[in-house]
Amino acid sequence: MPKTVLRAGLGVTALAAIVVAVLFVRSHYAAESTPALRGERIAREQGCFACHGPDGKGGVADPGARGGVVPGWDGRTVATYALNEAEVVEWILEGRPARLKDVDLHTGRKPLLPMPAYRDRMSAGQLDDLMAYFRAVSAFDTNIPALAYEGMVESEKYGCFACHGPGGVGGAPNPGSFKGHIPAWDGAEYAEIVRDEGELREWILDGHPRRLWDNPAARHFLEGQLVQMPVYRRVISDDQLAKIMGYVQWRRTERPAAERHDPARPTFPPETGRPASPVYRSPLHIVLSPDGRQACVVNYTANLLTLLDVRSRQVIAEIPVGERPTQARYAPDGRTLYVSCTWGGKIDVVDLAERRVVRSLTAGHEPCGLTVSADGRRLYVTNVVSSTVSILDTETGQTVHETPVGAQPRFATLTPDGARLAVSNGLSPWVSILDARDGRETGRYDMGRASMLREIVCSPDGRWAFLTNLVSHNEVPTVQMERGWINSNGFTVLDLAEPGRRVTLLLDQLLSGATNPSGLVLSADARKLYVSLAGIHEIAIVDVPAALALAAATRTPTEIQLLEEDVEILHRRGIARRLPAGGLGPRSLALSEATGELWVANYFSDTITVLDAETGAQRAEIALGPVQAMSTWREGELMANDGRITYQNWISCTSCHQEDTSSDGLNWDLANDGLGNAKNNKSLQDTHFSPPAMWSGVRADVADGVGAGERFQGFVPMAHVQGPITEYLSHPDRAPSPYRHDDPVILERGKKLFAAAGCDVCHPAPFYTDLKFHDLGFGTPNDFRSRFDTPSLKSTYRTAPYLHDGRAADLRTLFTEHNPDDLHGRTRGFSRQELDDLIAYVRTL
Repeated sequence: MPKTVLRAGLGVTALAAIVVAVLFVRSHYAAESTPALRGERIAREQGCFACHGPDGKGGVADPGARGGVVPGWDGRTVATYALNEAEVVEWILEGRPARLKDVDLHTGRKPLLPMPAYRDRMSAGQLDDLMAYFRAVSAFDTNIPALAYEGMVESEKYGCFACHGPGGVGGAPNPGSFKGHIPAWDGAEYAEIVRDEGELREWILDGHPRRLWDNPAARHFLEGQLVQMPVYRRVISDDQLAKIMGYVQWRRTERPAAERHDPARPTFPPETGRPASPVYRSPLHIVLSPDGRQACVVNYTANLLTLLDVRSRQVIAEIPVGERPTQARYAPDGRTLYVSCTWGGKIDVVDLAERRVVRSLTAGHEPCGLTVSADGRRLYVTNVVSSTVSILDTETGQTVHETPVGAQPRFATLTPDGARLAVSNGLSPWVSILDARDGRETGRYDMGRASMLREIVCSPDGRWAFLTNLVSHNEVPTVQMERGWINSNGFTVLDLAEPGRRVTLLLDQLLSGATNPSGLVLSADARKLYVSLAGIHEIAIVDVPAALALAAATRTPTEIQLLEEDVEILHRRGIARRLPAGGLGPRSLALSEATGELWVANYFSDTITVLDAETGAQRAEIALGPVQAMSTWREGELMANDGRITYQNWISCTSCHQEDTSSDGLNWDLANDGLGNAKNNKSLQDTHFSPPAMWSGVRADVADGVGAGERFQGFVPMAHVQGPITEYLSHPDRAPSPYRHDDPVILERGKKLFAAAGCDVCHPAPFYTDLKFHDLGFGTPNDFRSRFDTPSLKSTYRTAPYLHDGRAADLRTLFTEHNPDDLHGRTRGFSRQELDDLIAYVRTL
């Protein structure tokens, strides 16, 4: 039944279906169960959550316990009970560490829920797994010195955390104060009010330092603030003072990792990016040499190419290349490889005889997709950030033509006659057709509700093009998942002989989405199309003649719409079948016609699996490097790209936030702030550093947002998911802005204009947000509020469109058409040159 019929009534999810879905997801994860996943099961079986609450978040009432509740497992709470990880183990095995044996940890009353001792009830292996889960959900820092620990206890005793927040993170509102909130102990604001150890002492003993009290302006705020700093001069001893000061200084100088990246922090910790961990290969692309004897694998996070012998399946060589390589293409003679290095902003040219990079070519910003002409004289490059296609002369290395296309183009393919180039625009709902000679755009294929357009290939006869994509139903609220209500997954057939004609076919099944179709390859006889389903870790094999017959029979707009909403059409008719990929996160595919094998690049397994091209049976697995255990961050990256964590596998985080956690550029109507008020999808890259989450601020922080997303967008909440995904989002793997290398004179002018326009008032460095809500007149009759959270300007160059409802297509219209009253920065009087300079600066942030 097509979705149009289903939408007549909002569908009901039967309890049995939910149970089946949960068991189905659990069975998928069992195959690659990690210690943390096993630990989550053990915690559940041992009854830990009965007292400590779901995921160990605490909150279960116990009148005899400190605070009247059983403590949670978050790092700050645990640190008040355990000095190190060994003491956590003592709590589990003995019910209490020896150090605290005679210490009253409660209220003088016997707790109703005392901690049991598990020494004789848990094996060593179970304890290890339980501790792995504890680490994943607690972020407990195990290196707090004894003096700092005692200072933390004293700080809690005297109520410091009641105002300054857990661990002194600050952020509590304080009307009348200079900042409007109580500052953090380890944030940038601390240095403004505490210059040295002497002033810290004065703050604690006297409630303010002499320097500020003697300043009339500062004294005005000190006397006028609602929450006054207590005076402890006659309350605490010198020993207690030393301990409290030691704790505050430790937080400032040591900056423990667990505290530094806490998602609840309203202040700005330094951005560290991906945490230290093993170097994963992350194979993103695989391509065969023209003679089919060699395969080249592009290892995205290792900045490395791996050359493999197809017959022996052995590694021939490894070649270092530029930063974050994405695709590679052989020259027609097989002697040269072209490699796009997105973060490096170059095309590396590899001499295969010398097995090294011999030169680098320049295209647009973030080069990605590559295609080489049949004579080898031209290289076609899609530039993700520039949203252009460059045509390069391979001999001179010069750009011959550069053509604007849709947003974030990632892949392109030439027709066999070399006359046309079809470009898959990642975030625009159309495919661009260019004249391959001069780069002129000669046509477009409207993709309707398609989103996340990915790899595109052309049939050998030049009649058809095939590309992978999602179908996004952002026209309805995200209140259920069934039958692709939010996103469905498949590929689109373009009829290159009939301009504009296209048909989308879905690879989903009735109870199982084909999450995140990514790569594809077509057999030489055009009878089979192989599609990688990156979010469900499968490969789809499509009967091409049958699919084309179905497409040919679909002519009218209504028929096309009904077909792209029929999520089980290919499965029901036996046109497509899905098989295990043999690894996690299959992205790219290569077909060896000579050996009858399909080679699959598995991003998260760091392997190539070799499948029988006919049956799909696995013939071999090729490891691209040493086996590396997954860090919590890497587990989070996997889960964010994994459809198995959602109901019936329909979507993953990537379905709406791309592989880089940015955005799909669409407006979605989430029920978290009411229905009927769709908002532009925000990038997740700054969620950790700029709480609260969501435009309406309805989620307190990234952890809250992840948990709510699992419940209300994924519809299958899992205890083991929130910790790793939060860790992943808390350390954004952010691409550097390619605009940072622009003319420094222009950028300096733009920086001054940024301040002159007052942009820095609401968007202060270093994360360019004041964490506040503002009414700038952007509310609409559909919105239930007029004030919206100030977004960070980090990576603004790649997050268009702008404003809460996406009304501003680009930065220029943001500063002009959508700022008539100068409420959003004083830009009304800027000349065109000044606007250019301002935009140039903002794009570097």
